[in-house]
Amino acid sequence: FTGRWRTGAEAARARVVVFTDYQCPDCQRVERELDAYLAAHADTSLSVKHFPMCPECNRHAPNLHPNACWAARAAEVAGALGGNDGFWRMHRWLFARAGSFTKAELEAALPALGFDAPSFQRALNAPESLAGITADVEEAMALGLARTPLVYVNGVELRGWDAPGAIARGLD
Repeated sequence: FTGRWRTGAEAARARVVVFTDYQCPDCQRVERELDAYLAAHADTSLSVKHFPMCPECNRHAPNLHPNACWAARAAEVAGALGGNDGFWRMHRWLFARAGSFTKAELEAALPALGFDAPSFQRALNAPESLAGITADVEEAMALGLARTPLVYVNGVELRGWDAPGAIARGLD
């Protein structure tokens, strides 16, 4: 059980998979906790899947986060164009901005992130940029997602992730 994009050890003691939304405050907090844990534990990996709370690309979602679909698409395009490293550069940029950006802000950031702006924009607007997101959404629904983030450790759902210190305790 993993995602398309992984950071951390390939043969990890703890494999974390998170269904996330770049505009979700709880997802942002869990992301910070996971980043800190991965920095201190080389035997852990993180994979990300998307569950944007926006009906533009998620037929199951209310319109809670209006830019979440574009953020997820930007992450997927970054991965398609720049591989795993490209995905994680964009992933970090998106979380740093809480998933909010304008077209002009994204275009201005693309060169520093290692992407050609015109090529990136063409890919972002192509229907193919939705394929991975749609697959992630349907997988999350089949797993019983009730809210984001949905966190798995070694294939087992980590319930109670919102309790103080739960991420580190679950991974330990």
